[in-house]
Amino acid sequence: MQPSFDAEQAMQLIEKEHVTFAVAVPAQLEIMVNHPNLGKYDLSSLKVVCYSGAVLSPDTARRIEGKLGCRTITVYGGVEFAFLSATCPDDTQEVRWNSVGKICPHHEAKIVDTEGREVPRGQDGELIVKTPNTGGFHKDGEATLAAWSGEPDGWFRTGDLARVDKEGNYYIVGRIKDVYKRGGWTVAPAEVEKVLSAHPKVASVAIVGMPDQVLGEKGCAYVILKAGESLTFEEMIAFLKEKKVASYKLPERLEIVSEFPMSSGGKVLKRELIADITKKLKAESRTS
Repeated sequence: MQPSFDAEQAMQLIEKEHVTFAVAVPAQLEIMVNHPNLGKYDLSSLKVVCYSGAVLSPDTARRIEGKLGCRTITVYGGVEFAFLSATCPDDTQEVRWNSVGKICPHHEAKIVDTEGREVPRGQDGELIVKTPNTGGFHKDGEATLAAWSGEPDGWFRTGDLARVDKEGNYYIVGRIKDVYKRGGWTVAPAEVEKVLSAHPKVASVAIVGMPDQVLGEKGCAYVILKAGESLTFEEMIAFLKEKKVASYKLPERLEIVSEFPMSSGGKVLKRELIADITKKLKAESRTS
């Protein structure tokens, strides 16, 4: 265990202790596979890297498996219900790199529409769950009832947009609170982030909605580039169009940054990015 994450120290520990199973959040894995000293260490003992806490792009998963010589798996869960599903080392690349796997024994899950009706397989909706690990919020019965569909032993509303395939593998599309409304269209940033993260110049990406007087909101892409790279807005759009991203989902602004604001759990704090771009837009409107 590391008191705090350091990529080079992590690689040193793997080499020294012949680690076979490692656990990390995606942001830590991104740093490791892009580290300039990655090739200095013998990481051949690694068999499996398990990640959780955020979505790992398929491109990063591919690079991890190629550079570290291991397989990536994930465990999906939440603070309120612990774990729900997992992928396995024997799953196909498609399942390992894109899904959160199958529901664990003694756990239940449904995908529902805004009215609470279960949707057909392959259709997006909110993921709601029942697990043996749920118990409610401490000394807050009102919040517990709201989160668990109005019943003490009800279905917990995860706030995640998801879909399930015919084999029973679940795919997280994004967060309901993260979606933004561009005109009459609803955009789930996670879908576009997954595509843009595969750009050869991009190390990490986070897309948020920014205020717009005409459409209500537009997309803004915050991007961390790989060392020594540069990226223009036009290059970004051309890449996304080549990947067949729908025109209404295309970001309409690009912000290059060196790092993202992160939570202690390794998640990007998108509310801080929204506050940042809102502040910039206000400043620009005053000077225009």
